Amino acid sequence: MNEESKIIDNHSTLFFLFGKALGKALFDNIQVNLCLNRSIFKALLQQTGEADYSDLEEFKHIDYNVYNSLKFFRDNSLKEHEDLIE
Repeated sequence: MNEESKIIDNHSTLFFLFGKALGKALFDNIQVNLCLNRSIFKALLQQTGEADYSDLEEFKHIDYNVYNSLKFFRDNSLKEHEDLIE
């Protein structure tokens, strides 16, 4: 969950309400114009599996900051920072 969502009072209730409304629209076959990232869309269509998350590029579509952090760890040597790891 995005840290900035805590600015709104009762943000969890709003997410729950949005999920209910989206579920009702899908159940009633009502078209809703939403921009969903690829991972959420594939999950809704039940086209995901463990293999979908074995590639680092898939994390770019889930959380760009996590993707950049993982990519940094993969591409850079952390030998000079060994004193920080205990």
